[in-house]
Amino acid sequence: MIIKKETGFVMSACSSGNEMERSPWMCHVCDFKSADTESQVCDLCFRVTCQLHLRSASVYNKENGLYETAKVCIACGSSKM
Repeated sequence: MIIKKETGFVMSACSSGNEMERSPWMCHVCDFKSADTESQVCDLCFRVTCQLHLRSASVYNKENGLYETAKVCIACGSSKM
């Protein structure tokens, strides 16, 4: 296990030592599965989502009173906006 000091992220070392481990993931909206592409995460529900079901949206931040751009899945976009 390798911990990057700059980001604090934990990376699993592969046989080459320079590549991140490819982990399979599944979209929570359409159940699309992949181990070849990088997963994306909704900024509201923090669930893994495929690129097809993720959109940029303006989200109100209650702490600073400003609208911010966030990646939002269609499940959160239809229920929380």
